[in-house]
Formats: sequence, structure tokens, C-alpha cells
Amino acid sequence: MTYSIDDFILSLFAHGHKVRASTLYQLLKGKRTISIISYGFLYDVLRYFAIFSRLPDYQYQEIIDRLLRSQCLLERDGKVMITTKGKKHLNDCQLSISFEHLNSFKHYRHDESFKNLLLFIIQVTSELSYDNNEYVPIELNGYQQMLVKRWLASQLADISKKELVDQLANELSEVSRFFNDDEIKGSLLFGQMSGHEWTGYTLSQLSAELGISSIEAVLRDRELMHHLIDLLDTNPDQIPLLKTIFQLVARYPYNQSAHQSYELFKKTCDFQYVMNQRRIKQSTLEEHLLEFAIIDEKFPYDFFLHPELLQVFIHLNELFPNEKEWSFKVIETNSQVPVTYFEMRLYQIYKQRMTNNGSSI
Repeated sequence: MTYSIDDFILSLFAHGHKVRASTLYQLLKGKRTISIISYGFLYDVLRYFAIFSRLPDYQYQEIIDRLLRSQCLLERDGKVMITTKGKKHLNDCQLSISFEHLNSFKHYRHDESFKNLLLFIIQVTSELSYDNNEYVPIELNGYQQMLVKRWLASQLADISKKELVDQLANELSEVSRFFNDDEIKGSLLFGQMSGHEWTGYTLSQLSAELGISSIEAVLRDRELMHHLIDLLDTNPDQIPLLKTIFQLVARYPYNQSAHQSYELFKKTCDFQYVMNQRRIKQSTLEEHLLEFAIIDEKFPYDFFLHPELLQVFIHLNELFPNEKEWSFKVIETNSQVPVTYFEMRLYQIYKQRMTNNGSSI
């Protein structure tokens, strides 16, 4: 059975909860609000953040409509959830890979530009090894061309042309060894490379060549780039040249303003001080902290969720077992003590974090 984009979208509802289809669309498009990010974290789909940033609304809605008509999804009260038929369909068409390295929330700001730059540098270096200046570059973007010229000048100031060519070839061979356990991953990466007197395949051509669907090729391609970026962090001494290429386009993956607020708060543990220093409202600071509660596994939950308040939420969780679907109005009404929206959200994130880590509260 060919894996389609409908199958992929359906898999993002596999958690079994009732959710708004529009929220998932905003996540896939890359709308960065705390509501969208929280949704992604709570329902374990955050790694797909912004993975389809160019997906038109009408096309997404057509997919949802098809899944509803096929009874793989059920709509009720403006929300959708997967059906028994939908779960069976996923079991029948499930991919044999887990996308364990896919993390678009972390890498979406630079994964595509890194891939394009890397492929371009491989072509330029290959032609350089043959002293050939008469070729059609695969990258016509003026900024990317400027980056390559700057990178080449920097490298050739320290090593010879032959040493540069040999080192890049050796590092690409090193990368191939990391991908030994996944033949398709290696084929996707090296199959797209162009060089002297050869032209790389497009993803569409490779998907046909490898016997996989176009959506599977896109997902695998994105996952392999994220895997490669992670390798640059974990094995920098083995692939230093590739690291220098990535550094040309690397961008801080998260909200810079939120990061500044969080770092200042960790130093001071003083809400008012951070608000004054950064000239932000309390609601903005709370959003910044919630974002880093999702990002940072070492977030200081206990500073906010002190034992007494934690017990309040545990009691509420007994009354309303599915904390993912909590409404603040309902929680506020049924709480024994005053609670804030920020505290409720933080508890939801904390509970999910404990679940992800195999722990209980």
C-alpha cells in the first residue's frame, strides 16, 4: 500500500483525542503561538511543526474531508477524532521507520537552506577538482552563491584545493557510515548530489527510483537532514568541514525574546524584575516561560507548582481525567483555590513531561 499525504495527516490524529483540525493545520504551517506549540507537545506532534509551511488551506481541508468521508475520522462539536476504522487503516499502511531524528520544531529555520547550500558546495567542489569553471550552477540564489564564495575563500586560505576536495569527500563518506542502517536515507542524500558531468536526481525522481511515495520521500529527506544536523553537534571532530557549512546558515531555533526572558528568570526567580528589565507584560512573560517549559526538560516546575498547588491539580485531574482537553473556565470553577491560566497550562505540560519520561506525579 502506497503511503499518501492523507495517511500522514491521519497519523497525526492517532493519539485518539478530540481536537480541532484547524489547530493541527496551524502547527503544520508553522504558526508560533503558545497555544499551537502546547498542542504539539501535548499530542506528540511538535516535531512536525512548520513541516508543510506552504500547504494551502484548501488542500488541507480536502484531506480532512476525504478522511471524514472514508470514516477514518469522525467530526463532533467542531472537533475531529480518529475512528476504529482509521486506526486499522494506519496499522495497514504504517511506515517501517519511526522518524526518530525528525524535529522540525528545532530545525525548521535552517534545514532547507542548509541542504541547498550543502548540495551547492558539493557541486562547486567537484567542479573545482577538475579545474572547471564552465558549468551551470544548481543554485541561482545570489545570497547562496555569495556564501559559497566566502566559504571557499576561507577554506582555501588554510588548505590546498586538493586537501579541501579530499576532506569533503572523506567527511561525506563518514556521514554515509552513520546512515548504514538505512539504505533509503543514504540513497536520498547522495542521490540528490550533483558534480562534474553528473546531475543529481530530484526528490520526485528518487521516490520513483526507490519505490516510495512522494510524501514518504519528503519526510525521509527532512528527517535525514535533521539527523545530519544532530551529527554535527554530537560528532563535530569527525565532520568539521560540514560543520563550517552549517554555521553559515544556522539560526537559533527558538524564540529569542522568550529565551532572554527565561534565562533572566532562571538567574533571578523574580517575575517583576524580569518584566521591568525586559519591559514586557506579565502575560508575555508567562507565554515565554510556557514555551521553555516545553523546550527545556530541566524547567523548574517546582518553583510554580509548589506541593499544595500540585495537589489541587491532581484532585482536579481525578475529577476531569483528560487534562489535555481541560477548559480553564471549568477548572477555575471547580478548583478549591484560585488558579491561573498559566498554572493550569504549566500543569498540563508537566503532566505530559512526566508521561513522556515514564514517570508519574
